[in-house]
Parts: sequence; C-alpha cells; structure tokens
Amino acid sequence: MFSWSHELNQNEHPRWNPKRPPFRPARWERIAKGTLRAAGRSGLGFSGASALPFRVPLHPREPKRWRNGRTFAAEWRATGLRWDVHLEIWAARRALRRGAVVVNPDAPRNAYTRRLSLLDPVYRKTALQEIRRLVPTYRNLPYVHSYTG
Repeated sequence: MFSWSHELNQNEHPRWNPKRPPFRPARWERIAKGTLRAAGRSGLGFSGASALPFRVPLHPREPKRWRNGRTFAAEWRATGLRWDVHLEIWAARRALRRGAVVVNPDAPRNAYTRRLSLLDPVYRKTALQEIRRLVPTYRNLPYVHSYTG
C-alpha cells in the first residue's frame, strides 16, 4: 500500500452538516494535519482526487488554510509525506466542456472520468495540455511523488 487517498474534507465526515460543520476550522485543521502526519509516518502518500493540485470545489465552510505548500513541505521534512499530482479528473472536466463525447450519461455530473472515454481524442488532447501545464509547476517540489491519471 502506498496511498492513503483520504479526502481530508469535512464534508466526507459522517456528521457533516453544511449549515453547521461538525468541527470548527482550527479543530479540523489539527485533524487534517494529524492525518497527514500519521500517513507520512506510516510511509503513505496521497493520491487520486485528494492529491495535488487541490482544485476540488470545496464547500464555502470547508477549512482550507492548511492546503498550502508550506504545510506540505513541513510534513515532507518531518515524515517524508509525499503527494501525487493528479491529472485525469481535471483533464476530463475540461474535455467535457470542450465537446468530448459523453459515453456514460448515467454517471453523476461531477464524475468526469466516468462520463467520458479516456480514449476520446478531445480528452487525450486536453490531458496532454494538462500535463504540460502542471508538470513545470510541480516538478521541483520535494514532496511530489508522481504524476497520475
């Protein structure tokens, strides 16, 4: 096992209530950072949708302050925690906006990779653009493990 792949969002918590989140921002930040520390100490990293670049649409009440390069670098120095840069979801989202064929209309609207074929030419072109856009941003960061998707 190499990836924790935990979402690190309060809205994934069983007690989530959008009108009143179950944890205050400072408390959730401690929980999130504790999860990062435990994952790093266990030799795990973060992959999939919970990985970089963190462009996941978050609820307005979702604490976001811990999601930054300083936190990632500190955890990498303390525990060796590393992150993947996930490309597939955002490339699929853009490809659908650019006319990729929806092959699974029954998939949820925000399940972008399940809605289209990853062989669709629009997706493939968009994925290559996404790779060329993201790699220069993340290539020299010590806490980046791999590019996935």
